[in-house]
Order: sequence, then structure tokens, then C-alpha cells
Amino acid sequence: MPPARHTLAPPTIRKAQNHGVLGKRQAQHNGRELQSQNSAFAPYHAAVSAFIQQLPALIGVIIGALGSYLAVMRGDQARFRREQEARWEERRLVAYTDYALSLKTTVTLTRRVAAHLGNDPHPQPLTPTEAASHLAEATDVRSSSGEALLMLGTPEVVQEAHGWAVTVRDLEHSVHTRSCTSETWSALLEQQRTARESYYAAVRHDLALPPGHSGRWEFPPTQPM
Repeated sequence: MPPARHTLAPPTIRKAQNHGVLGKRQAQHNGRELQSQNSAFAPYHAAVSAFIQQLPALIGVIIGALGSYLAVMRGDQARFRREQEARWEERRLVAYTDYALSLKTTVTLTRRVAAHLGNDPHPQPLTPTEAASHLAEATDVRSSSGEALLMLGTPEVVQEAHGWAVTVRDLEHSVHTRSCTSETWSALLEQQRTARESYYAAVRHDLALPPGHSGRWEFPPTQPM
């Protein structure tokens, strides 16, 4: 028998076979490269997945912290307002007290003068000449304390203070009038006491204080020796 002949595939077939082999090798290479990339990014994907799972809890913590911060801020602001109000109330009380004391000083001096004239039972009489300098000083003090009252006092308190000051002025004027009698003096003194009660009532209302004493004292008549 004649020897077998090895025939070569046509160039087109060989080329296709080569492309097939190369494609297969390229696919294997791409697969290995993709697997390598997936392996490299695996920790990142795991971290992202863990973060997404913990995200609701983190949002809850942030919202809770923000709520706590807002609550603390509101509490601080409320405490600051209360402290400011307390300080202003203290200053108003000082202004109210200083003005009342200045008026009370004038009332006491005029009563002592009225006692010298025989119209008041005050135990320490004082002549008009002796009282003049003290009355002038009391007027200066009242003028200064009146400015603080105007600046810090409420309109209601200032109005009552003015009414009280008018009655005190009438008392002071009466001790310089020779026609003032005991009855006239008693009526003026009663008006002054009523005005003083109205002033103190307005002060207590402004400062949210409970009702106080009227300041009217009843003394037993003196027994003859």
C-alpha cells in the first residue's frame, strides 16, 4: 500500500483554529483577572455591606444626639431667661424700696413739724427751721430714686407712686400753712396712708408677692400720769 499522506488544512481553517485557541486563552485570562479583581474588592464590598446594615442605628444615634443637644440648649435658654428676670425683679424691688423710703422720710419729718404745731402726736417735735435742711435733703433723695423708679418700674407702680408723692407734697405744704388744723392734718395724713397702701399693692402685684399688712397700727391711748 502506498504510504499515507499528511495533508495540511487550508490557511483559512488554520487561522480560525488559531483564533479559537487565542480566544479561549483570552477568556481564561479575563476570567482569572476578574476573579482577582473580585478578590481584591471583597473586603471593600464587605465593609460597605456592614456599613449599610449599621446605617439605621447610626442615624438613630445622630438623631438622639441632636435631640439631646436641642433639649440642653432650650433648657439653658430658659434658665438664662429666668435668671435675667430674677435679676431685674431684684433691681425693681430696690428701686421701689428706695423711693418708698424717700417718701417715708419726708412724711416723718412733716409729722415732727406738725407735732411742733400741735397737730400730730409724734413724740419728737421739730421746728420748721430745724426741719428745713432735712426736708431739702429728703427731696433730693426722692428725686434721684424717682429716676430709677421711672426707668425700672411698671406704669402701674409709677402711677401709684405719683399719687403717693402728691399726698406727701400736700402734707409738706400744710405744715407751712398757719391755717392747718388738727382735723385738716388728720384728713391729709389719712389720704397719704391710703395712697401708700395703693403703691405697695401695685408693687406686690408686679413682683407676684402675696398680700401684705396695711401698715395701720392702732395704739392704745396714753394714760395720764
